[in-house]
Amino acid sequence: MTKTRTAPTWQWRPDWRIWTLALLLLPVMISLGFWQLDRARQAAQEQARWESASDEANWPPSDPARGQPVSLAGEYQPRYQWLLDNRTRDGRRGYELYQLFQPVTGEPLVINRGWLPAPDSRDQLPTVATPQAPVVIEARLADWPQPPTMGASDPADSSGWPKRVQTLSQADVLAHSDPVSGYTVRLADSDQPGALQADWSPTSMGVASHRGYALQWFSMSVVLLTLTIATSFRKDPDSEDTDEQNKQDSQ
Repeated sequence: MTKTRTAPTWQWRPDWRIWTLALLLLPVMISLGFWQLDRARQAAQEQARWESASDEANWPPSDPARGQPVSLAGEYQPRYQWLLDNRTRDGRRGYELYQLFQPVTGEPLVINRGWLPAPDSRDQLPTVATPQAPVVIEARLADWPQPPTMGASDPADSSGWPKRVQTLSQADVLAHSDPVSGYTVRLADSDQPGALQADWSPTSMGVASHRGYALQWFSMSVVLLTLTIATSFRKDPDSEDTDEQNKQDSQ
């Protein structure tokens, strides 16, 4: 006797452990997506401010803002150099060179002269020539550098100059120069006196990159929710028993 095979019946049978994990992860992932969108908005505003800040100010600026072009006359201080570690260009390991500068007017300040490659040996530090005569430079106001990796400074560089550091703050510089300006600047381009490779970008990550990360977080949220719902549907045991019985009867 031939039995008619029935289609399996699916029932809503969620696993509370899977749903608990999903409900914990989903808000975090969605929040990270919106955070990246907000970072993209901030990066776009930063880019616009950078491009619109065309009026160069004399030092010290009366209305300082990040990215503000400034013109300084003064002298580099040859001794005081900080090598900011873990900075790469085109896949090459290197440093950004921060150096103390004494302007004609105002307090000493720290200038980012740009990027330079690191020697092959970690035990060696690069030697950089410093302009000896007074110079006039064009620069932009910048933030004090934040570390791309964990750590403070390399203990092997605690004495002597230049110093290899992971980050640099006004407090660090005050230990060697008192007073020192609360602002730091980076040379406008590689044609400035004392400049190294000064190919700057207004932000460390572009608008498109932030939006791409936001899309990834939202996509992963959708995948997580879809899989969680999919695993909550299970075959009806009675339907499976009926299918098995039909198979036996047909044999």
